[in-house]
Amino acid sequence: MFPSIKWRLAGTYMTIILGTLLLFSYLVFNSLENYYLEEREKTYLAHANIIAGSGQELLLSGDRNSFYWARNYGNTIDARVLMLDKTGKVLMDSFGEPWLEGRTLEHREVRSALGGKSLTGIHNIQNGKRVLYVAVPVLHDKKVYGAVMLVTGLGDIFETLARVESQLISLTLASGAVAAMLSWFLAVLLTGPIKELTTGVEKMTRGKLGVRVPVRSNDEMGRLAKAFNIMSGKLGKVEQTRREFITNASHEFKSPLGSMKALAQSLLESDETDPTVYREFLADIDAEIDRLARLADELLYLVRLEEEGIKVRRRAQPVSPLVERVLGLLRSQAGARKLKMDVQQGLYWPLDEDLTLRILFNLVHNAIKYTSPETGSIKVTAMADGKEMVLRVIDNGEGIPPEEIPYLFDRFYRVDKTRSRETGGAGLGLSIVKQAAQLQDGRIEVINSHGNTVFEVKIPDL
Repeated sequence: MFPSIKWRLAGTYMTIILGTLLLFSYLVFNSLENYYLEEREKTYLAHANIIAGSGQELLLSGDRNSFYWARNYGNTIDARVLMLDKTGKVLMDSFGEPWLEGRTLEHREVRSALGGKSLTGIHNIQNGKRVLYVAVPVLHDKKVYGAVMLVTGLGDIFETLARVESQLISLTLASGAVAAMLSWFLAVLLTGPIKELTTGVEKMTRGKLGVRVPVRSNDEMGRLAKAFNIMSGKLGKVEQTRREFITNASHEFKSPLGSMKALAQSLLESDETDPTVYREFLADIDAEIDRLARLADELLYLVRLEEEGIKVRRRAQPVSPLVERVLGLLRSQAGARKLKMDVQQGLYWPLDEDLTLRILFNLVHNAIKYTSPETGSIKVTAMADGKEMVLRVIDNGEGIPPEEIPYLFDRFYRVDKTRSRETGGAGLGLSIVKQAAQLQDGRIEVINSHGNTVFEVKIPDL
């Protein structure tokens, strides 16, 4: 099983912090070591040059006073002093060890000093201790007559460095513990919103749409949580709309089917032999079938309009023939109602012909259903208003209650449900009108004005 992102983040932070601490400790320790050793080298180079100044007498004249002075000086600075001639042979040893006097030294520091250049070096001796060799030339009239070599222990420095190292290790361990807690806290802080999002997604996969997650910040995770909530809300609305659509569609189909079943059942159980009665029953069944066909047609058309990628073909065309065509189709249904049109002369506009005909047909057909058969009046107007064409369908019907207007364009919504069923309406016509207008980048509004109902569609120019 793979570790969770929380553990991976904590491990990453821990590695980075500990790596930084270790690198810092190493750099501090190395800097201190270099500093102490460089200071020691500078100090003993100065001491060696002082001794070399007085060592001239020993090398040039064999003055033993120089020997005693060098020995005493070595004791003072806690160093072994060696005086060498120009071949590297030991002339004087401040420790007075006979085996060393007269012996020629070949150390690189000695060779460098005899070549006229001072040099220092750190060496490990047999007992495991580390010592510092310092060799400087003894000069007279710019000529090398020998060298002075100092040997001093470095134990005090490395003891100090050992204590520093121990303290740095303790500090690193303590800092590591704090870093571990801090890493875990940061990992929990960062992965908490991710865990909440994951839980929300898992709930959505189980069908619980509309779930929300808390927004705890304004950073990227906060924006992600907001986006998730917006998406979840939209999906929840889509799911609710889908369920309502299925419920309403089932109800709308059930009503004519129930009517047809009742009519057919009556015919089957009746002993009536009069053909006229059968014709009346069959006519009612035929009307219900037509109603079902209209409902199926509207449903399929609305679904097609709501599909992504639907092609909208807008081209400049005269508006007046479109209005005349729709009024001609509906004139027989209008009966005694007055159908009038007022289209701006010579009005051309980029329109999708099929969508615009459907807008006009549904609005005029709706107006016919809700106006009086005897005194009803319906007027269609169209005019250009700047960069928009304004299309209005005005009727003198019963009007629409203001509280109903926000829901008019919802699918299956009806203001007067009883009357709508009698006239065969299913509440899809205005939904189709709204969708058809939006596909042409347009919008639709409803206005109650002086006892008239006005449906206003505005379609912009391309």
